Amino acid sequence: MIYLTNGLLNKQYTQLDDLPDFSHLAKATRGPQEALNMTDEQLVEYKSSSVTYALYGAVNGQQRRDDVLNRSVLFIDIDDESDYQTLSNRLANMLTALGINFVIYPTISNGIKDGARMRIGVELDKAVELTAYRKIWLVITHQLHVKGDITAINSSFKQLQGLYVKTSQNALNEPIIATDGAGLPVDKFVSVYEKNAGKYQLKKAHESKASGNLPRWAQTNRN
Repeated sequence: MIYLTNGLLNKQYTQLDDLPDFSHLAKATRGPQEALNMTDEQLVEYKSSSVTYALYGAVNGQQRRDDVLNRSVLFIDIDDESDYQTLSNRLANMLTALGINFVIYPTISNGIKDGARMRIGVELDKAVELTAYRKIWLVITHQLHVKGDITAINSSFKQLQGLYVKTSQNALNEPIIATDGAGLPVDKFVSVYEKNAGKYQLKKAHESKASGNLPRWAQTNRN
């Protein structure tokens, strides 16, 4: 299910069911909100009042205070010292090797704050509750060698993600959308975590590395 709110102060979800969850995310990324010709200060207000925020999965109710039961799209928010083009292309190549559907897009802070400010959304092959979501998030951030915002796995499973907003500041950094694959295989990623849980703790998951190995099962998706 798709749950949307406009602005950070809105306490109630608008619920949609006209598209599959990830299809909605891909469509919203292809045809984004636009906030062009605004100053940095105006964008701060726009982010608070007008950006569309999304949660994909199931909520026990219609209010943001209600419990989130599961999520069908996994998000990784990245603030990195690299540049957007270099990092987004590297991550897209690795995610494509896994054969999964994903979007990568610049956040509204991209072009305002230093470094690569981006969001990754990955389709899951089934909705998962917090425990499994956390395991998958730790494995994939470790394998991608990125530092992600841990809020959604550490303190607030209710965290909303802003959909792509095209601004004059981030307009040069194009999204990357891949919809020819499949949902990330949840059971396989959970199994990878459980076979070596000590490897995927937060400290290790947040170490930046130049290179590394994909899980063995994923190597077959490279061809």
